[in-house]
Amino acid sequence: MKYILISFLMIATACNRQITTSTKKSTQNTKEVSSEKETTNMQDLSSTLIVVLNNANEIENAKSLITNSGLTWQSVVINKENFKAALIKVPTDKKEFWLNRLKSDNTFYSVDENKKETLQNIVSISDNTIVKIRKTACRGYCPVFTAFLLNDGTLVFNGLKNTLIEGKREVVISKLEVGEIKKMFEAVTVSSLNQNFTNANLMDVPSTFINYREHQIEIQVWKNVPSKLKNAYDSFEKILKEQKMIK
Repeated sequence: MKYILISFLMIATACNRQITTSTKKSTQNTKEVSSEKETTNMQDLSSTLIVVLNNANEIENAKSLITNSGLTWQSVVINKENFKAALIKVPTDKKEFWLNRLKSDNTFYSVDENKKETLQNIVSISDNTIVKIRKTACRGYCPVFTAFLLNDGTLVFNGLKNTLIEGKREVVISKLEVGEIKKMFEAVTVSSLNQNFTNANLMDVPSTFINYREHQIEIQVWKNVPSKLKNAYDSFEKILKEQKMIK
């Protein structure tokens, strides 16, 4: 009888241990599932936008703008000398607000949801741009816009202020016109491309930024600009006028 009682106690103890272990595993599994749900919910709280900088030389300023706004600068996805694009994180419930807010800031050429087709389009522009022209604002009637001319003749225009077209527009110009633009910019000497034509003492004077190959030129004082560079710009501006994008 004594041995039967001892055997019974040992079996009961073993069962209790199994139940305790099972309970711990169940609790652990429940915590893991809960943790996964919390992680998923946290991920769902943010959306990814892709931004293209207006001025590739001011990437640190753009990064500071994003972080100081309480947003997350995730990564740079296109990092060329004259073309930079990055991914940023914004709260999902305020996505539309930040899309509109960042679009209105002159820091960025474009701000869009990060979709496959959007990224492909941005990569295509960065890989195929012949020349990019950007004009900044003044207190008077100065056209504010950005325009890209691509190898296939596509002219990508984004009018921001005082332009005949507001917003984005794409047109295709002739091969003859593309060839003429290429020829005129190729004739510009490297020394002209490696300098800016600005004057810090001038007030309320708009800047014209010309991006050609790996160079970016800023122009405020046109009288000091070499004739070949000025002629190349004039030929580009002439096309914008013919396409009724600017006056």
